[in-house]
Amino acid sequence: MIFKLKEINLILSKNSLNFRKALGCQLWTSANLPSQNIQKLSKRFILLLKSLLRAIYNSIITTPIIKSPKTGKSNILIIRNHSKPNIENHVKHFENIDGTSTCVFKNRKIKIDIFTFFYCIFFLLKFRKSWLEVFKYYEIKFYSIKGFNVFIYFFNSLSDSIKILPTLLTHTKLVAFQDHVTVENITCQIANNNNINTFALQHAISHFNEDVSSYEKHCLINCTYKPSVCKNILVWGDYNKNVFKEYTDARIFVIGKPDMPNLESSLDGVTLIFQDKIFENHNNELFKIQKLLKDAKVPTSLWFKPGHVLIDNCQVREGPLRKIVIGVTSSLCFELGFLGLQVFILKQKSTKNSIPQCLMLSDINLIVKNYKSLENYQHDLWKYFIECSGDESIKRYKDALMIDFDLSKNN
Repeated sequence: MIFKLKEINLILSKNSLNFRKALGCQLWTSANLPSQNIQKLSKRFILLLKSLLRAIYNSIITTPIIKSPKTGKSNILIIRNHSKPNIENHVKHFENIDGTSTCVFKNRKIKIDIFTFFYCIFFLLKFRKSWLEVFKYYEIKFYSIKGFNVFIYFFNSLSDSIKILPTLLTHTKLVAFQDHVTVENITCQIANNNNINTFALQHAISHFNEDVSSYEKHCLINCTYKPSVCKNILVWGDYNKNVFKEYTDARIFVIGKPDMPNLESSLDGVTLIFQDKIFENHNNELFKIQKLLKDAKVPTSLWFKPGHVLIDNCQVREGPLRKIVIGVTSSLCFELGFLGLQVFILKQKSTKNSIPQCLMLSDINLIVKNYKSLENYQHDLWKYFIECSGDESIKRYKDALMIDFDLSKNN
């Protein structure tokens, strides 16, 4: 136990963590949460108490499950915080590659470990000045519900990063699904400090308009691009390659997106793809278009995001996929465009001048009159956002990970 304490303390102390990157996403979100999304004080207090108990339980009683390959040595470790069907479909192609271990932090098993709990307290006290400065930078008071929420989240993330540390150090490459998420961010920083090559997978299109100031733009920049710490980033296409080049110093590889929606035969009409609930203006505009289409007797389907269904007693996908798709910046719009459907993006501040004009919805009446047979649609333009898929994408992923880098130059 004493040896373990000395070893872990040496690893975490020899190169200090960048707390602004580790906590940036959580603190920015807490500081800029729209007022309509702030819950009542009593509910926030209850959720805070639940988070505290869960963090203590996770740190002392449980540990993340690490799945190792059935045969052969593992030199690639893939980490991700969440386990959801859409995420599973996206990363399964990479996780099934030979020599790959996988850690999903939300998947846990019972393992008593009181040492990690007390070491986290020791570490946070030792570096309290550094991380409290980051709270101050984002104007989040530590002694507040917001502050305690972020601190508990931070504690839980640090604890899980320490728990998988022995396994991490046996690998030569680390692949993170969302390296802006605190637990993945901390793990990637530790890997960087120990000459383990780090790779970040693009997980969403994360599109915004650089020329327009908006909540969506600042959220993506501060919660996706700026916190990134991986030395290498694996993106879907040239659009995200150019954005990451602006906000990081990482090497960028265009590998495409291996997983795509399974398309059945599409029907005549229009499918409207809605945004998260927080983007009310975008969603209201889509509802207006739905009404116009309905009045014109154009068949329509409404597709919502899981957890963001905007109509009571309505399914996530209300109706089948249709030949024409209208949306804003959901990754699904870009995927369907790449797959050959006729996708149109709403003209909004977040999309103006950043998406080819011929892919923008300029005249809804054109669709009303010609929804069965639109001509001269330029499908190839979607390859700017997603360059390839399937086996070609997996090949590019393997090629990127097989490149040997001189990591000593980065430390």
